[in-house]
Amino acid sequence: MNLIERIKKYTLPIKQLRVIEAILDDLESNSFLSGSELCQKFDISFSSLTRLAKSLKYKGFPELKKEIEHMYKTEFSPSHQAETFVQDTRDKSILNIVFQSEMRNLNKLTGHLHEKDLTDCAKKINKSKRVFIIGVGQMGLVAMKLSESLKLLSKNVICLTELGFSKQAEIHSLSKDDVVVAFSINKELIEYEQFFDALKTKEIFSILFTDKKTGRLRKHTDISFYASSTGNGMINCITPFIVCTNILESILFSMDKHVHLAKIRSIEKKWTSLPIFLK
Repeated sequence: MNLIERIKKYTLPIKQLRVIEAILDDLESNSFLSGSELCQKFDISFSSLTRLAKSLKYKGFPELKKEIEHMYKTEFSPSHQAETFVQDTRDKSILNIVFQSEMRNLNKLTGHLHEKDLTDCAKKINKSKRVFIIGVGQMGLVAMKLSESLKLLSKNVICLTELGFSKQAEIHSLSKDDVVVAFSINKELIEYEQFFDALKTKEIFSILFTDKKTGRLRKHTDISFYASSTGNGMINCITPFIVCTNILESILFSMDKHVHLAKIRSIEKKWTSLPIFLK
């Protein structure tokens, strides 16, 4: 019997019901919080959590906690998202399914982004000697997009999109004058955690964009941003990550807009003079 079935079967006191509903209402945030962190978040005692677990016929809170973690991993796994998409397409418009999913992710993004934090990141990037941009798998596309944009803004950029990026970065001898921007989606990579820890030792500023509201990696970076990636079919939704880079690039452009505008005009003049366009 899973957790949802237990909630339906066993009658809970109203306070316990509100707590378990609040936990399940935001699995992304609550699944991997410790017992003490949940107690602090919901202003309850650990004995209350234990009584909640017992009311649901679990041996104790650790067993309930494992079930909550299992629900998160199942609900947010790519295979589950793909299976849900296949079921939905039987009687729904694919256009509407995808469009609504994208809008939900963007709505979540607006509630978690703060312009001051992004501006602080842009200032760090603007003052840096080099910008290392890292994205593996699906995030490789986002990393390359940001990399090309920063090059247009005259930044010295090194883009790494393969596993083993930490070894590749070592070749460049990172220093305090550098900034690292990383993108993480789905399962968190061990290499990221080890890499971020090494950056902290060297006092190198790191920025993380992740689809985890609370995750281990967020504790290892100087600043992190949450972008929902709930998708359909084969891949996750990366639109919120693209939007984040658009905002970051726009802030950087505005910091020296006259110089950047002149450069873009020069590039445009050279580009349009090439005999490659249809007449």
